[in-house]
Amino acid sequence: SELPKRVTSGQEILDKTILEIPEPKDRNFTVIIPRLEINQKVVSNVDLTDERQVDEALKQGIGWAKGTVEPGDLGNSLLFAHSTRNSWDVFRYNAEFSLLSKLEINDMFAVVYNDRQYDFLIYEKQVVEANDVRYLTSAAEGRIVTLQTCYPPGINTQRLLVRGRLIAMETR
Repeated sequence: SELPKRVTSGQEILDKTILEIPEPKDRNFTVIIPRLEINQKVVSNVDLTDERQVDEALKQGIGWAKGTVEPGDLGNSLLFAHSTRNSWDVFRYNAEFSLLSKLEINDMFAVVYNDRQYDFLIYEKQVVEANDVRYLTSAAEGRIVTLQTCYPPGINTQRLLVRGRLIAMETR
């Protein structure tokens, strides 16, 4: 196929989707978290070292960190968004990940990327210091998506990381 790094089938990854999702906002790149009723487009290749670029991306949706792998590829893909403590600020700041802490181990989410659905099972939640970027630079075992936001919501001293492992994907 055109993307040799992509899995087409395998013992640990089903070659069909298992999560029922609503129509994605954008079939090119969207994150859907049914439990939190999130269906938001993703802005690609956001340079985390460029604060203005990060701010502009987060006004439009969820950011995909430049230099991390494409969803479904071997490694870690980082998707990030704002959070806020006040419900009235969710839309003002496009704070899509304000309720991320409500997710639990074994919850699922989907990423629609290049018109294909990838289903992820949450296997880890952790809080790290804002300057701790080891999760970005360490080798990921498997096909991982890390969802990241400020923690506690609206405070930028720590980051909440919710990590999911690819378990099913749409093949053609």
